[in-house]
Amino acid sequence: MKKEFVLVILTLFLISFISATACPYGEVNDTYPGDCTLYTDTDQNGICDYSQETNVAPSVTADYLQDLITGKDLKTKTVQEAADLYQINSDILAQKLSETIGNTIKPTDYFQLLHDNYGLSPDSAKEVMTAIRLGTQTTNIEVKENIKEYYMWQTTLILVALYLLSLYLVKKRKISLVKNKKIWNMFLLISGIITAFTSIFLLLRLNYGITINFPLNIITIHVIAGYIMLLIAILHTLGHIPYYKSYFKKSKKN
Repeated sequence: MKKEFVLVILTLFLISFISATACPYGEVNDTYPGDCTLYTDTDQNGICDYSQETNVAPSVTADYLQDLITGKDLKTKTVQEAADLYQINSDILAQKLSETIGNTIKPTDYFQLLHDNYGLSPDSAKEVMTAIRLGTQTTNIEVKENIKEYYMWQTTLILVALYLLSLYLVKKRKISLVKNKKIWNMFLLISGIITAFTSIFLLLRLNYGITINFPLNIITIHVIAGYIMLLIAILHTLGHIPYYKSYFKKSKKN
């Protein structure tokens, strides 16, 4: 009888030991597969429920997690870095973000890339990470439709109209042919410089997460400047067709 009583006491003690809200071994945020056989992950956030810091730190609330990092700073982080900050599993975060966006996301991807390419706002990203950390469900995470307007036809019409106007002014002797060439060479130089520098800024952002704030979208500036440079080059080539014809005739004679 005494043995049965002792067995019951030990069983009850073991059950209470296992069901404790805190990790009995003192682990904090023990990630999968865990350091002991007690590993349990009912909220599927990649951290053992017994060692989850929220169980021993009730002050970690949704509001606290939302304010853990600003949207501006989050854009400079990779998925891995943000997962470390929120103390969640990076692979699970990448999976949840992939499901939210509808594209495959890797832990090495920057949130700036997710914002620019997939329309994921920093607030929406923080909602996903908060839900994973607290073991709650994400609901109605909005992703803006990623449609950008680069004003292709407007730019084409304006630039061609200006080019034809400059030719008209040359014909009417309002400006000299040399001055007209200098004006368009200046346009070509400015558009080339803008394209080159924005390329550098984009590479720094995509490769190293270094973000430089501009009043306008840097991708839009880069695309429009590059397109203007291409249009000027095409117009320049069309205006020198006689030169190229004579060049090829000389080549044939030689």
